[in-house]
Amino acid sequence: MSKKVLIPLAQGFEEAEFIGIADVLKRAKELNPDLEVVIASLNSELLVKGANSISIKADCSIEDVDIENLDAIALAGGFEGMMNLKNSNVILNIIKQL
Repeated sequence: MSKKVLIPLAQGFEEAEFIGIADVLKRAKELNPDLEVVIASLNSELLVKGANSISIKADCSIEDVDIENLDAIALAGGFEGMMNLKNSNVILNIIKQL
């Protein structure tokens, strides 16, 4: 049975934390091909700028994610990024569902 993990990217995320999370999960996918890692921006803009002005391109927008089939969510820190995640009703609903 496949497992789906969401990594949401919010403006101001901490790049080093995101890279660490994404790296570990992508390596885990190599061991378990049934693991799906979805990197999603909080809006329609896929390029998301981190706390240190490094931009990462998300796979999709959070609007395109099948929220009902998520198994986990992994959040990268960064003060501005966490504030943006905290202010997202979509993210709060996902956390409540999980």
